[in-house]
Amino acid sequence: MKNIFRLSIALLLLLFITPKAFSNTPEQLLGIALNFDKKEITITVVSSGCTQKNDFEFIFKDGALTIGRKKKDACKALPSEISFTYSLTEAGIDPNKPFTITNPFIANYFMAHSN
Repeated sequence: MKNIFRLSIALLLLLFITPKAFSNTPEQLLGIALNFDKKEITITVVSSGCTQKNDFEFIFKDGALTIGRKKKDACKALPSEISFTYSLTEAGIDPNKPFTITNPFIANYFMAHSN
């Protein structure tokens, strides 16, 4: 019985402490803009009030960029759009190489995370 309790606690800790557990799916984007002159990328996403710039990660695999959310926005405000700008270096983007974006796009922020 004691071992089952310990195993349960360990599994719960693993579930809540794993930092990248939320970023398994690509973030739904409202928009994205690349600025070669400024060497920046700007993403526009949906926020319920608590989304921050460091909540996102840029993942490259085989010439494809996926933007994932590392931390869920758990606030309860009405959804709204918010934009964050990163340097191309921060995002791991080589401005001289082509790439594709794998994220889904939505036009209505009230549709975010509805599926």
